Amino acid sequence: MHFTSFVIPQLNPPAPVLVFAPETEQEIDDLPLVTSLHRIGNEVMPYVHARALGHPLPASDRWIEAVEAYGGGAKIVLVLEPLPMDISTEYTRIETGVDGVDLPAWVPGLLMQQYKAASRDVPVSSGGDIADVMIDTSRDHQSLGWWAHVRMGPNNNA
Repeated sequence: MHFTSFVIPQLNPPAPVLVFAPETEQEIDDLPLVTSLHRIGNEVMPYVHARALGHPLPASDRWIEAVEAYGGGAKIVLVLEPLPMDISTEYTRIETGVDGVDLPAWVPGLLMQQYKAASRDVPVSSGGDIADVMIDTSRDHQSLGWWAHVRMGPNNNA
């Protein structure tokens, strides 16, 4: 499984997006139903209810600014079909992030709803104290059907 973060500038306000995509069919069932994000500096930790997932993910300054403009939230997108991890981003400065032609080749297709996907807006908290972390303790969204606010893709049968 891999992730990609970017900003959709055409929306008003611009939308910060964090995409989780499987590389294999088997990984689809393991996609995280993220309910909130917490940011410290240029790193974002996804949470499923009160459980942190793995390790923090890089977030560019532009993505962070978009979170503030988007009302303190971000869009989580789960791609429901395998997509290749087709670029290496080790060279990228975390503050700048990957943008433009350096984004994965599948991003335009995702935005044009050519891939099956589901999305949800989640709150993004920030700060270095444990009390700053915004978590969702409800158990309402434990399945993709409950979690997804929007279904996308061919025939919207995501």
